[in-house]
Amino acid sequence: MTLAKKYKARFGVAIVAMLLTLAGCSGDEDNGNPVGTLTETVTTPNIPAADRRIHPLTEGVYATGGSVSSMGHPLEYRFDFDGSVTQWSQDSLASHTWGTAGRHIVRAQSRCALHDVLSPWTLNVLILAHGHLVTDFETPVLGPDTARVVNPYSNDEAGVTFSTDEPGFNLGHVGLVLNRSTTACVAPKSDNQKLGTGRRGTGQVGWDAFEIRADFLPYIPPGATLRVQVQIRQLKDVKLTVFSPQHRAIAVVTKNAGVGAGTCGYFGEPRTRVTLEYTASQDVKLIRIDGGSFDFVIDNFEIDIPQR
Repeated sequence: MTLAKKYKARFGVAIVAMLLTLAGCSGDEDNGNPVGTLTETVTTPNIPAADRRIHPLTEGVYATGGSVSSMGHPLEYRFDFDGSVTQWSQDSLASHTWGTAGRHIVRAQSRCALHDVLSPWTLNVLILAHGHLVTDFETPVLGPDTARVVNPYSNDEAGVTFSTDEPGFNLGHVGLVLNRSTTACVAPKSDNQKLGTGRRGTGQVGWDAFEIRADFLPYIPPGATLRVQVQIRQLKDVKLTVFSPQHRAIAVVTKNAGVGAGTCGYFGEPRTRVTLEYTASQDVKLIRIDGGSFDFVIDNFEIDIPQR
């Protein structure tokens, strides 16, 4: 029995606590601090830094650090990879290989190397292990509906969210629409689902020409290729504008839609498909797709991340 426990049994907890406080001690064996010592705290380490998009079966390095002991004691770190926790180490770096594609979670924790006092865990970091990320807009299935407002439309696995982009106006929305039910229909008519825009308050999708914006979480790395298929009237220009994480325009890709393939019974010129493609030279945070004043929809939005 420790001296503190002996006194607790004889004089009571309150008296012993007062004596320890007067002595400048507030320790507690239960949280890793020896009784009779000042309480030690350890701050939360830095959120793990790493490539947030990586190929499966490719080793990645994850870095933390920045944790501080209130007593200046040495620290150790560990990582949690999808529930698989590493051993404690004085090294704030860890390597890990994801065995499967998809979404994975990483977090880190630190502790005092002398007293086993723990810090809180960091926030979770989302890692996307994939080389070819496709958004085909076939989910959710529309069923008996011909169109549905889904604003914004997100594909969490690919780390991309779609919305309209008209700063200060908020007039439009995005949603899903059947190919046969949009004015941008490319013959033959079909029930393939596309992403289109509509005017707020109408419930319509695929009958307007608002820009479509795609935001990436956290970003598209250099060397990755973006590819998007657009349906629009023939001989019309489609523009893809690329933005950095600082929201600065870094590239513009413009392509003419070319020869059409029927009108699907709608007024105007034949509709056609055009594929816009861009390979990133630096981090990309978002893109905007603009069909000018002509109704358009998009399909088969792809991101290819090369092996490093």
